[in-house]
Amino acid sequence: MAVVTAICTLLFKEQIALIYNDNPIVVQMAVALMGLAAMYQISDAIQVVAAGALRGYKDNTVTFFITLASYWGVGITLGYILGKTNFIVSPMGAKGFWIGLIAGLTTAAILFFWRLHFTQNRAAHQIKTINY
Repeated sequence: MAVVTAICTLLFKEQIALIYNDNPIVVQMAVALMGLAAMYQISDAIQVVAAGALRGYKDNTVTFFITLASYWGVGITLGYILGKTNFIVSPMGAKGFWIGLIAGLTTAAILFFWRLHFTQNRAAHQIKTINY
């Protein structure tokens, strides 16, 4: 579903921007950011499903630390660096913050899926141990 939404975002980016504002400068800026918004949707869908599954396994402590590291450590930090400073590149403004947010979500998605794989294997092993 996230892929479909991302494709629709890319195909109808100007129409979507015009729903919210008719100022050509604002619409132009929004249209320029829609590609990043499409990528955000895919990373967000993956991480939210994995995080929900981990909560179902009652694996909340590790989920908390992954969230903290991914969003604050990677997302906000990288977003600020790209958006406001010239440490890596010239300040990118809103685009830099979007890139940071996507990096944070993607980091969370990868770490959540790694943790989910580990948790599922541990649960499967416990079931096998009980049955024998």
